[in-house]
This record gives sequence, structure tokens and C-alpha cells, in this order.
Amino acid sequence: MFVSQMLAGAVARWPDRVAIVDEAGELTFAELAGRVGRLVNALRGLSLEPGDRIIDLQKNWHTYIETDLACAIAGVVRVPVNPRLTAADWRYIAADAGARAIFYGPEFAEAAEILIGEVESLEVAVGTSGAGSGEDFEELLARASPSPATRLEQPAEILALHYSSGTTGRPKGCVRTAANRFVGTADMIASVCEGSVGSDEVFLHAGPLTHASGLFMLPYLASGATQVLLSSFDEERVIAEIERHRVTATVLVPTMLERVLAALPSGRAPDEQVPSLRRIAYAGAPMAPARITNALQLIGPRLVQFYGMVEAIPPLTVLSRADHVHADRLTAAGRPVLGAAIRIVDDDFQPVPDGESGELLVGGSHVMAGYWEDDDSTGKTLRDGWLRTGDLARVDADGLIHLGDRMADMIISGGYNVMPREIEEVIDRDPDVAEVAVVGVPDVEWGEVVTAVIVPAPGASPSGDAISAACAAALSGFKKPRAIHFAAELPKGSTGKIMRRRVRENLEAGAG
Repeated sequence: MFVSQMLAGAVARWPDRVAIVDEAGELTFAELAGRVGRLVNALRGLSLEPGDRIIDLQKNWHTYIETDLACAIAGVVRVPVNPRLTAADWRYIAADAGARAIFYGPEFAEAAEILIGEVESLEVAVGTSGAGSGEDFEELLARASPSPATRLEQPAEILALHYSSGTTGRPKGCVRTAANRFVGTADMIASVCEGSVGSDEVFLHAGPLTHASGLFMLPYLASGATQVLLSSFDEERVIAEIERHRVTATVLVPTMLERVLAALPSGRAPDEQVPSLRRIAYAGAPMAPARITNALQLIGPRLVQFYGMVEAIPPLTVLSRADHVHADRLTAAGRPVLGAAIRIVDDDFQPVPDGESGELLVGGSHVMAGYWEDDDSTGKTLRDGWLRTGDLARVDADGLIHLGDRMADMIISGGYNVMPREIEEVIDRDPDVAEVAVVGVPDVEWGEVVTAVIVPAPGASPSGDAISAACAAALSGFKKPRAIHFAAELPKGSTGKIMRRRVRENLEAGAG
């Protein structure tokens, strides 16, 4: 019953402290707990039973956190849906999960109406602002009993289904258990948060709670810290909210981080930039060492990197603030956290020597129980309790994990294996380059041709000849891009990651 105990403990210690701030106002811990208790009772009043699935389609709002906590206490399986996915993806997820109910924000009233009409299992709809024909969230709470609700969660019990983004096919529902969440929360505090979170801290959710930002909700809630929610990302507003609320920590994907850094006032010393901010965690995609170095020069040693995936709740590895001051560690993803076992194996699933690359396997309580009602995919991904990540990796002499590319992204050109990230890191050093993706394009002679697609920095005109020369100086000849294209933008998935598959497809179609 760790969720209800955690909430009760926070109320007992800090009843009048502000727990959540969003565009609607503030909620104290006592007010939050009261609303969550009513929602637990309301869920039961809607005839939803433990194990039933609820689609949660909301942006960052206090009701998102309330439904998260209430579903865990009620035993209802929450299915948080990324608002940036397509309507077709939402429909597929709702049907695949066999969801009986949907909670939706005002922006998604029309989508909820369509889903209710098209997904046979959906019987209950609740809107958080009265929009649409679903039941009004506030009216539902007002009718519910205010009596506190607690329940013992079992370690293997399903708390949520988190669906993959679907960039390599149909989204798959990753089964998250109570043990997954408990261990993930504990390791987040121990590693990314460096051992503790003070009740005086303030966390800013600048990215969607459906992704990396949501992993920090329980640690900061349990510690009596205030959490500020932004319903959408804007770098100017992020800086303003950090200064307004004296934010101490946040998490950003690299593209967001770079936009925030670019918007900081010029001429300030690193310790004068957003001085209340103690740490910025970044995750979701790799960040080139040159860009990390630039960030450190702007704001000082406040960066923490962590790695994970939908199939294994983050953090799995962490590169600490102390690690970031060592230039030779900036290509690493960090060290494994306490609750995650790491192996690197060859094609025969035998461990490779330190320093050699192989596929990264993950074991332990971070790993999902499997894919929802998909034994075939589960069997291919989980092997003897180990999760096949599909990521190439190696361990260095200091025990740091270095991630390579996805195995599916490896380029084979003229019989040589080429890793796109190594080339991208060289091109990223050019200050005229904003973003780059390196892919292999089919070629009769070479099998695949190493090709770079570059987004110029604002107002810049990077030189293809200069980039080719830089690659020739830093890389083996077979790794040098044989073609360089420039584009206004690169295709990205719902989490902000560059989609190399789409880049490759665009090039093959002549649209690169």
C-alpha cells in the first residue's frame, strides 16, 4: 500500500504545504489527499473493479496526478496516453487495452467522443472540465464519499500499461507492476536525486507527465516538495516559472534543454543563471559531448543524465553531476542503479569482455512483466528474465556504460559496420549545426551509403565541404558521409527523439 501510505505520510507532515501548482491554482497536500480519496471512492461508484483499465488522456494538470494516485489505490489499471500520438493510435491503444473508461482533458473532448463511439469496451467517460458529453470530474468528486481509502498493493500487481510510441510498428502495452514503480521511485531518489529530496524543493514538470517528467512525481510528492505543472512547453515560460517559484529541479529532453539554454540571458556567470536550480536531469535521447560542454559552460555542473525505456522503468543508468565535470565521461550513459542488473552480450547471448560492444540486457525489478496480451512479442523481448533492449553498449574500465546506436540503426557499408552516433557527434561540433541525423541509404555498390541530414542553426549556413573535412579528419574513411543533405527540420517521435527510420524513408523517396 505504498501509494496510500506515501500520500498519508505527506499529509501528516506537511498538510498545509503547497503540493501542486498549475494554471488552475494551488493545492495543498491535505487538499490533494482529500480529492484523491474522493476519486478512489468515485471509481468504485462507477462500478470499476480492480484490474479494469482506464485510458487517461490529459495534459499536465492537477487532475492527471489525482487520477494516477487514485487508480493505484483503487487497483484500477491506468493507461496513460501520450497526447502527441495520433487519434488512430489512441483508438488502437484503447481497444488493445480493452479499456472500460476514459478520463480526458478539455482539449480531448472531441477525441473522447469518437473513441466512445468506436471502441466497444469503453463504457464510462469523465471530462476534467465539463467538456464533451462525459461526466464532469468535479461533479463526480462532489458526489463521492470523503472517507479515506487505502489498499494493499501486491508487488506483482499491474498498476499501469505504458504503450510504446509506435515508431517501429503498432504501439505495444508494457505491463508495469507495483514492484516496477516502487523500485523505480527508490532508485530515482537514490541516484538522479542524489540520495534525498528536501521538502523545501520545487520541481518543474516542463515536459509531459506521460514521459520522463512523470517519473519524478512520486519521489517529490513523498518528500513534501512542491511540483509546478506546465501544460505545454515554452522555453521562455520555463525560465520565468523557474524564477517565479524558485524551482530547484526539472527534467528535459535534450532538444528542450538546448532551447532553454539558448533563451537564457547573455552575459551572466554560470552561477547567476537561474540560481535556484540545483539540478537538471536530461533523458530520452543522446546528447553530443560538445553540446553538454556548452551547457556546463552556461550553467555550471548541474546536469544529471539517466537512461531507461518504456519496457524497463527508468532510471537504469545514471551519469551524475560529478561525472559531468570529467570530459572523458560525457559520452557515457552512466553507471547502473542499484535495482537494475546489466549484461552486455554477443549474438549467442554470451557476455562480452569489458570494452567490447554487444547488446545491452537488463534484469531486475525495473523490467516490465511483459507486453499486454502479446505472448509472441514478450517471448522475443524477454529471455530468461532478461530484457533485450536492442541497444548496443560497452562497459569501460571505470564501469561506465556507453550506449551505441540501436541495433536496427547500424549501417553496413562496404562490409563495414558503421554506428551513426559516432558520426553525429563529430558533425555536432560544428556551431552552425543545430541537429543532425546519420542514416544508411540503400546502394547497389556499397550496400548502404552513409548519409547525413543536417538542420542548420538559426541564421547559419553550415558548409558541406567543411563538415566532410571534419569527418575525414576525425573518422575512418568508411565512416565519412558520402552524401550530406540540409533540411529545415528532422522528423521526431512523440517523445522528441529523432526518427532515423523516417529520415531514411524520406531520403529513399527523394524527399530528404
